[in-house]
Amino acid sequence: MPPSKVPTSFLCPITHEVMRDPVSTSDGQSYERRAIEHWLQHSNLSPLTGEQLHSKALTRNHALRNAIGEYDRAQPGLCLKVILLGDSGVGKTSLLHRAQNATFSEGATATIGCAFCPHTVELPSGRVVELHIWDTAGQEKYRAFARQYFRGSDAAVVLFDLSNRASLDGAQRWIDELRAELPEQPGLSLTLAGSKRDLCPKARQVKTQDAKAVAAANGASYLEVSARDGMNVAELFAAVAASVDPESRPASRGVKLDDSSRDGRRDWPGCC
Repeated sequence: MPPSKVPTSFLCPITHEVMRDPVSTSDGQSYERRAIEHWLQHSNLSPLTGEQLHSKALTRNHALRNAIGEYDRAQPGLCLKVILLGDSGVGKTSLLHRAQNATFSEGATATIGCAFCPHTVELPSGRVVELHIWDTAGQEKYRAFARQYFRGSDAAVVLFDLSNRASLDGAQRWIDELRAELPEQPGLSLTLAGSKRDLCPKARQVKTQDAKAVAAANGASYLEVSARDGMNVAELFAAVAASVDPESRPASRGVKLDDSSRDGRRDWPGCC
């Protein structure tokens, strides 16, 4: 089946491409964030109407972003929504920066609300999977806001800091919130990942066996990663893609997020 025609409202008026981070200007028009930010560096006029903009402030268009996501997932091919959870400071944004750019960002700032990151994975079979990864804010004041992005997820990666024992407790709370928000969602893939592996063993506060026990109790796989040196970052997202891809996994894989998910564990290729 060929892809359906892209609605014109999904296209940025500047780039004429589908928006991935749509924002609205003071006159209510929506654009791709990077495109309109570049435009506003050189002009105070609307790119569409040529009228003076009262303000250069930009507002995230969450409704449009969600509509584009729903459209993408309805198209032929495999496009998966992945939610990235974890307390503030565990390294979620740095992990995505490493996955996208193959570099480490020293100056990563705390996410406010939720940030979108598209990431393409090629599986050993040659099948290409597009992951739409949503990086949620870990700060307590944004917690309720982040929950609105849980629905429709195909997979969740819950990150904690191997050098911070309290962050593993925080990971369990995120899993509990995910379970409460999506009580009837079958087959959602769940991965627990320990970050900052490059600091081990010197700064390690969480033993591998303790983290694996938490993963097992929640029916999740487990992997240790480092955004700084890239250890297991590509393997993490490849494993997530393979766990959801119907051509790469047995029909029995996947976990329903109710209390029964604590009774078993799934081990996926590439996970320890």
